[in-house]
Amino acid sequence: MERLVWVKDRKALLEAGIHLKPETLYKWHCIGRHPRLFVRIGNRLFLRVRVWEEMVQKAIAEAEKRAKKLENLGL
Repeated sequence: MERLVWVKDRKALLEAGIHLKPETLYKWHCIGRHPRLFVRIGNRLFLRVRVWEEMVQKAIAEAEKRAKKLENLGL
């Protein structure tokens, strides 16, 4: 079963390595940002930890790619 974290539970978010405020996550959900990241069960909004970790790994890979490109340019 996939690990879900209740968006309103700040302590659980931090334990999962998610250092964003619940308000930010609710806003992302409301405006449709990163729709795969969220799942609503009943009246609660949950964050999918696996999807979060995938997003972080992708961002790290992109940052390393940019850094390598700048190094190649001599910057």
